[in-house]
Amino acid sequence: MRILHTESSLNWGGKELRALEEVRWLNNHGHEAWVAARPNSKILEWAEAWGLPFFVVPFRGVARPAAISKLYALIRKCRFDLIDCHDSHDALHCAILRLLGAKVVRTLHSEGINTRLLQRFVWRHGNDRIIVVSEVLKQRLVAMGLQSAKIDVINEGIDLTEFDFRRTGDKIRVEFNIPSTCKVVSNIGMIRPNKGQRYLVEAADAIVSAVPEARFLLVGEATRPEFDRELRACLEASPQRDKFILTGYRTDVADFIAASDCVVVSSTAEAHSRVVPQAFAMKRPVVATNVGGLPELVKPGITGTLVQTANPSALAAGVIQVLQTDTSEVLDNAYSMALERFQIDGMMQRTLESYERALAKHQSIR
Repeated sequence: MRILHTESSLNWGGKELRALEEVRWLNNHGHEAWVAARPNSKILEWAEAWGLPFFVVPFRGVARPAAISKLYALIRKCRFDLIDCHDSHDALHCAILRLLGAKVVRTLHSEGINTRLLQRFVWRHGNDRIIVVSEVLKQRLVAMGLQSAKIDVINEGIDLTEFDFRRTGDKIRVEFNIPSTCKVVSNIGMIRPNKGQRYLVEAADAIVSAVPEARFLLVGEATRPEFDRELRACLEASPQRDKFILTGYRTDVADFIAASDCVVVSSTAEAHSRVVPQAFAMKRPVVATNVGGLPELVKPGITGTLVQTANPSALAAGVIQVLQTDTSEVLDNAYSMALERFQIDGMMQRTLESYERALAKHQSIR
């Protein structure tokens, strides 16, 4: 199968990373896949770094004739079987191409579903099939009037050779001079308001009062400079600021999870999560907020701890409980879930099945 993945965002995050991981997996398993993205976008930088094939396409917020023309020429020249679009702007371009005969799969990664009239039309008529990362996203699309049978729920996929529970966190503890006696609480994700890092900062007083040896890692970079300034101002006002480390963007996420005694997802909005399945696979306890698709993963007392969102007191209580109690049974349950639902090979097999269903009624542009 020959697949073109499109992504119109300039930023780098979980959505863009998943798209590139899919392209890499497809090319490593007998298929041919490319990524098409905007000039100067982060995803193109990473595609080049990974040695993945890519095209530069001038996507913009509205359907741009130059981008549509280039995509159409690529489809005809490279004989793609279908397009998998990952962002709302490229989805609009691809919806127009569908009118010209292209087969289009739309992958939805986030909770930010645009419900304006044009986007509702694109959701209904601009694709042959839709992939969503969580059941909650599927239900929101169904509530918009989309057919349930057209939507496939495909969760995140992880590489168990990288996210291996036998990995130690020594590398991270040495790098940041964290004694082995300390309890490490980590939050991994882009720094932006909906990731809720400020609530972990605000919860730190209560956590340190109960667990004096607690230390905090905030792993990720800000998508905008003002978000970084806001978080740093929040930290500066905290009596526990010396117990926090801001690492910036890191690619060695598995090492940070290995170093963690508790992985916190403090989001106020989260369609799904990459970090939660990764922590499950590495047998590290998770405390997460009860928003979006997180309750589909974190089952209280079974696979993790679920707390009220935007509530530092509740977050602190959850972290303290994890740090002070035996969580071995919960970790075993979470690890079993990771094996059953979150391996990348299984994710990609389900993705290929969705592609096949999208192609079942049509022939590609030739």
